[in-house]
Amino acid sequence: MRLIAFFVSLYCCVTFCYAEQKKVVDSQYAIETVQQALLIENELDVRELAEGLSDAKIFLVTSSDKSYVVRFIFQPASIIAREIACLNIASSEGYGPHVYASDVEKGFVIMEYVPFSLREGKDKILQYVAEAVSKMHHGPHFPQAKTIFEDVGDDLHTLQKSRSFEEIAISMEEMVKQLYHVLSPMFIRAPCHNDLNPLNLRFSGSRVKVIDYESASQDDPFFDIATVVILLHLNPNEENSFLQAYFQRPITAEESKKLDLMKQLVYIVYAIRLFNSLPNDEHFKLDLEHSDLSILQKIREGKEHLLSQEARLELALGLFVQAKKAATFLD
Repeated sequence: MRLIAFFVSLYCCVTFCYAEQKKVVDSQYAIETVQQALLIENELDVRELAEGLSDAKIFLVTSSDKSYVVRFIFQPASIIAREIACLNIASSEGYGPHVYASDVEKGFVIMEYVPFSLREGKDKILQYVAEAVSKMHHGPHFPQAKTIFEDVGDDLHTLQKSRSFEEIAISMEEMVKQLYHVLSPMFIRAPCHNDLNPLNLRFSGSRVKVIDYESASQDDPFFDIATVVILLHLNPNEENSFLQAYFQRPITAEESKKLDLMKQLVYIVYAIRLFNSLPNDEHFKLDLEHSDLSILQKIREGKEHLLSQEARLELALGLFVQAKKAATFLD
């Protein structure tokens, strides 16, 4: 579970609208935000947390008896409003951290800090993840935003401008078109997170809290399910346990086929996101012949982390190669 332990350094959310971008977002500003929003007069401690792959600035603000996490994101007010709505739903339904305060105009949300601790085995943890994800998918609807296919189209457009990855982008664009053609008749709509990577799963004792709803929308839940299977690096037995816990029954042949297709989409989506996180004006050596997903095991064991540019490139290439292998499923 060291993979999870690394990823959970990214946490919680205070959004920050374009009109406020000129403010200095530092430790003192984070303290003032919490004091003013929660009417706290006591002295507060603060430290900045790792930002992961996000543009966000994240701070842990602590009083004598409680801790809060404040995350500032630079987004338009319309996106802030939608994200806050999703966060409030997650908070009220219990699968997201408690929201203490939010303000669309000022662009912030302050949520509880859930300290990381694991007191259960892997099977129990997968059960808790399945329960949280199922509760989301069967709960109140999220405001509509871009679908995962619309998002990946935008991300592909960005990737095509890269010096090193233009040919990869062209190849993945064709795969996305094929997947869209096959998956469209199977699509269902439910409240979906659309970014259930381990960064966004917070484990504490016997509960799981899902954070970061920037991509959340009414979409197909099989994308969330496939994301958990791939990015938590589940082996076949673990995958079966997770699926059984989620569906509360054996998965059908039709569902299994759809899940395989969604796995291919997950490979593509996260490969693109990782490629786009790299400088687009640099030239990278692309060793596709020796690329695989073994780095996920290294991350899981704490030997690598995705703040490393080299690790992001290695994982992106591995995901792309896996997507190409999975593309034979469409033939």
